[in-house]
Amino acid sequence: SADLKLLEEATISVCKSLVEKNPRTGNLGLLIKVFLSRTKELKISAECQKYVL
Repeated sequence: SADLKLLEEATISVCKSLVEKNPRTGNLGLLIKVFLSRTKELKISAECQKYVL
């Protein structure tokens, strides 16, 4: 979709930088851990917004 294409274009440079620097910084692994730990919270928030709107 168009939104997915825009998201990819907006984040490609950040993703490349994370991958290149990850062996030294470990930030990519930490980012994934934080994202996975917050997915349930994000899902609940999205569901609540559906009912509010």
